Amino acid sequence: MRAQTNSSQVFILILLTFYLSCSQEVESDSKTQLDGVPIAEISLISEFDKSGEHYFQSLTLETSVLPDGDIIIYDGAGNFGIQVNENGEFIKQISRQGNGPGEIQSLLTAKSVNDSSLLIYDQERKTVIRKDLDSSNVEEYSPRMRENLRVIGAYPTADENIINLLWWDMSFLMMEGEESATIFKSYNVEKDKILNRVDYPGETRARTFEDGRVIGAPLVPYSPDLLHHHSPIDHLLYVFWSDDYEIAVLDPVELDTMRTVPVDLPSERLTNTERVSLKNGIRSSDWDAVENMLPDRKTPAEKLMIDHENRIWLKLTLQSEHQEWIVLDQAGEPIMRVQFPKEVFVTHISEHHVGFRADDHLFAVYELKE
Repeated sequence: MRAQTNSSQVFILILLTFYLSCSQEVESDSKTQLDGVPIAEISLISEFDKSGEHYFQSLTLETSVLPDGDIIIYDGAGNFGIQVNENGEFIKQISRQGNGPGEIQSLLTAKSVNDSSLLIYDQERKTVIRKDLDSSNVEEYSPRMRENLRVIGAYPTADENIINLLWWDMSFLMMEGEESATIFKSYNVEKDKILNRVDYPGETRARTFEDGRVIGAPLVPYSPDLLHHHSPIDHLLYVFWSDDYEIAVLDPVELDTMRTVPVDLPSERLTNTERVSLKNGIRSSDWDAVENMLPDRKTPAEKLMIDHENRIWLKLTLQSEHQEWIVLDQAGEPIMRVQFPKEVFVTHISEHHVGFRADDHLFAVYELKE
């Protein structure tokens, strides 16, 4: 009996040693892939919670940058857009709340078309607004849509008569067996016609039920998601399913894949500490559904942006005291790492500066020193 017990203890010890060595190897691999990649420096230029008479209530997650470095900041609660310089000094109002031409009821998203015009989507009126910065020319379009589809983004293309619309298919909220889906469509504004479409999986959500019906669908953190961004240079569409090993570069009109960019990103296991933190930040009524879908290993990236040089920025999910980003060239080779403050949302990356939504009310501008 004693011999059997000792053998069991030895066997367990061997298994434990193997497990620990494998765990350490995984963690080591996730870090060493970034070794040797230079870390860029950042420094604060300014931060402000208002400009002129405009107080920020709910800053959006994107901003636009003009050639001279001025920034257009959007507020989703006040439904306004204002132009400021990098120090937050008010220059002029770009858009305002209202029912008139070019005015907004519920601002969802806004993009620069070129140096003098914007593309805005008003989710209340389900209307795409294209307007000059001086409001001298305003055009509005209302693409037809099914009940279960919702526009969640509008982007310019190289053709001024065609825009790229991003849709979220919400059928999975109502029909058993359906999955969340993200759809890109090219839309001819003159003909009011959808030209092409391409379908992708949507973000990972955990449906919650009450009396047999779906009452919610909270996001499942660290799970696969469809990351995407449009190039500010040529308007090409970059699409990345975050568990894949390549980014697809699409023509935004034809929606064909023109080429792919290989990516090899470090990933980590979801730790118990992170699970506890997630539980504390998610409503108790949603936690059971979310917990059952949490991955053992985190998807390696959770945001993608394309900068003014067509470099690819990916926000990583690595545990860190900072927000870790890796910057890749068009061949997928790392150029640099950037470490931003932990809790901010990056709203733009330009040749002049990087913009942050620090919280609902506070906007910050940083200089990037490469």
